Amino acid sequence: RRLLDAYLDSPTHALLISGARGSGSGPLARAIAQASVDHDADIYLVEPDEKGTITIEAIRELYVWTRDKKTKPQVVLIDGVDQMSHDAQHAFLKLLEEPNDLTRFVLTAHYASRLLPTIFSRLQHIELRPVSLSLSQKLVDSLVQNDAQKTKQILFLAQGLPAEVSRIATNAEYFAMRSALAADARILMSGSTYDRLEVISRYKDRNEALELIGVLSQMLVFMLEKKTDEQIDRLAKTAERTAAAIRANGHVRTQLMRLALR
Repeated sequence: RRLLDAYLDSPTHALLISGARGSGSGPLARAIAQASVDHDADIYLVEPDEKGTITIEAIRELYVWTRDKKTKPQVVLIDGVDQMSHDAQHAFLKLLEEPNDLTRFVLTAHYASRLLPTIFSRLQHIELRPVSLSLSQKLVDSLVQNDAQKTKQILFLAQGLPAEVSRIATNAEYFAMRSALAADARILMSGSTYDRLEVISRYKDRNEALELIGVLSQMLVFMLEKKTDEQIDRLAKTAERTAAAIRANGHVRTQLMRLALR
């Protein structure tokens, strides 16, 4: 909160808000974008396309917009800057290197390490850390009444992540989807080879596969926090390598085989 207040008192050219999926980086960035300029200022939103990528074409359009003659402050909000293609990052770097006095950038990322070092060095960075268990519990209690089992499930799926807690607690379809992912993740963690192969046969979409690995990784971290276990640690590292390979455009089913045939 102190860092955010300091930014609002004296906004910098480019702010990056990073945090795990569900940490609330997107809603917070939108609030910061609105609060850092006058109510009539322009806000230009850039988001990943249906394939989950911010393309170089999107950055070229942004470049044209920022170079149009402006008479009032403007904010560029890029939600998912870490989803930029390699070429798009290089194009975006040129924008950061040639700042317009009336333009500010507010960016979000779940994986800040995926940004080019030359981009990261030009950003003011605020990292959102997980909130405490007591705050997570308080939020769940405000959203779910008289359902101890659902409360337990939500905390298991989203402890420390307020935006994710809110999504799971208020959206029945999303809750069912995340619960199904958790069930599949449990099979990848402790099921037979046959059962694990059956699970990965259902995942062809890149983003869905990454969602599955994300839930699995969260479960493994939860277990490692309770006790050190060499086998769990190895599986966690395998999951991390698998996710990295899929994000790097590796064949989804082939990469998931790492988790099935271990």
